[in-house]
Amino acid sequence: VLFKPSNLIHVTRRTVTNVGGAPSVYEVAVENPANVTIIVEPKTLSFRKRNEKANYTVRFESKIASDQKSSVRPAFGQILWKCLKGGTQVVRSPVAIVWEDDEK
Repeated sequence: VLFKPSNLIHVTRRTVTNVGGAPSVYEVAVENPANVTIIVEPKTLSFRKRNEKANYTVRFESKIASDQKSSVRPAFGQILWKCLKGGTQVVRSPVAIVWEDDEK
């Protein structure tokens, strides 16, 4: 995720496909990067069959003020979807965060 100087929030929508057993339920767990809060909605994804697709939204909120961005290093975290029902899978999505300087 690239935070531009005038933007402290970035929202994206993702689609996942169930490749495990069915029915299955996954719950999200987030490891926030330094200086960023990640909010995922919905918190659980339910699948009734194999190859079914589901959507979720990820909101990244920067805690860095515009005038501090040039001194901040890239940060890393992850989004994990843990299977609660129908298997033991964990789906991991790494997250990398960078802040663009005002001068660019």
